[in-house]
Amino acid sequence: MGPPTVPNLPTRDTVPPSAAPPATAAPAPSLSPPATAAPAASPPPRLSAAPPLDIRALLHPAEHSRLMIALSAAAIVFGVAAMAVYAFSGWQELAFYGGIVIVAGFMLWFGLQVYRSRLLGGAVRVSETTLPELQAVFDDVRARLDYRKHVDVYVKDKVDGGSLMTSYLGTRLIEIEGGLVADLLADGHQAELTYLIGRHIGQLKARHQRLTPIFLAISAIDSVKFLQPFLAPYLRATAKSGDQIAAACCGDIGATAATMNRLLAGKELGPQLVIKGVLDQAAVVRRRWLPRLAQLFMSLPHATNRYLNLLAFFARVAPDEINAWRATLDRDTVRRLNAVLASSPNRRPPRRHPSVLSTLLALLVTGGVLAASGWLIFGHLAGARAADTASQELLAHVPAGFAATCVPVSVPADDAAQGVDARVQCQPAALGSGGSVVYLHYRTQSSMQAMYDKVAQGAPTGNCSPGPGQNTYTLASSSQPAGRFSCEDDSGQSVLAWTYDDLDILSVATSGDATLSGLYQWWLQGGMGPG
Repeated sequence: MGPPTVPNLPTRDTVPPSAAPPATAAPAPSLSPPATAAPAASPPPRLSAAPPLDIRALLHPAEHSRLMIALSAAAIVFGVAAMAVYAFSGWQELAFYGGIVIVAGFMLWFGLQVYRSRLLGGAVRVSETTLPELQAVFDDVRARLDYRKHVDVYVKDKVDGGSLMTSYLGTRLIEIEGGLVADLLADGHQAELTYLIGRHIGQLKARHQRLTPIFLAISAIDSVKFLQPFLAPYLRATAKSGDQIAAACCGDIGATAATMNRLLAGKELGPQLVIKGVLDQAAVVRRRWLPRLAQLFMSLPHATNRYLNLLAFFARVAPDEINAWRATLDRDTVRRLNAVLASSPNRRPPRRHPSVLSTLLALLVTGGVLAASGWLIFGHLAGARAADTASQELLAHVPAGFAATCVPVSVPADDAAQGVDARVQCQPAALGSGGSVVYLHYRTQSSMQAMYDKVAQGAPTGNCSPGPGQNTYTLASSSQPAGRFSCEDDSGQSVLAWTYDDLDILSVATSGDATLSGLYQWWLQGGMGPG
């Protein structure tokens, strides 16, 4: 059983079991044309050793920019989620979810410690006393990359993918399948073993697992899986960076090509691949839109793209060796090789330091989106709270006789545009089964008066006893007009509207059972409200 959860993360990038080389000497690597096209092409000589390697010079040119995209997308999503939780549930709820994240992270770390203890009892830990040859390769790669942190290396009978690297909260494990180690320790294959180990140590040196917590969140929370297309480009760039670091540690184009050939076709057919055919296929994959679209959601690039990337990397860092090897190829293969190298993004070296412009742009975009999201979230919350306050204040002015039938209702968009910020609807029994009273609170008195004027337009001056009319009204506590009222028949419905100027409230009573005169009398005898 593997480590809990972590092996499912895109932290592995290994040679599958089928990639293990045969025990006998392998045929010429794929960087050779078919025998019928030209004499067998021997790979260029090994790159000159220059320890320690400069890790920054070995990274893929797009790694930093894609890291900025991944970090920005993650910061926006989780930042907006945190603001929403805080805005609608309070800091206690936010602290609760934060505690869950901390506990989950600790449990995963603890599970890794338990798993490491099981490895100690059920696998062979690589050391100078158990597997000195393998330990020497690890020591050499660590020295080449100047990597000094502790790494536990184990050899097991079976390992998913042939080899596996896990790095989480200071726990670093590398597991390698025993049969694969035996094959690669054989004469003529140690450079390929160096390539394999160089990928893992290179990932650690370049800190390619820095986004592990985000991947864990994506694997656990379905609602954030849409982040994958933003993170996948970074993972593909780190895979290519790992290839380049491993190739630099290996220092052998032939061994690197043999490893990539076996990734493409397995150990039996890999040595028989013809480079021209592989280059043609890779060019088709890069040119057509459907394979490019499919790769958008993949954590690893197409194997053919990794193949081309490594060729471009060698052409950049070791032009003499790649030119010497190119001279052994037939004309058609050289033409295809030149075309794919010219179109590769790896033809330019990576930046010595992260781009200040791209970093600043990422910060501005992330900060701008978070600021806009915060304004919308907290602005909406403030508006909702203001509406709730206005509704409660409006309910306080409803007549006690039917207040129990009143409820706040949402303000329609048309009413909100006219200045309404609260709406309460009541159903007094005296108005019949279909009768109701709606109270509308306006932000300004002018908005309320403008709406009342539309409602009362065309009504003659007078009261509602003989028929439609409009007038002012006063309350018993004051001799000054409290507002205006109007009444009319509307499609068989008796409608009476009135304003309460001091509170900026417009009220509308409707009844299908009461006559206009009866509705007017109900209003005078206790339905007038707010007051």
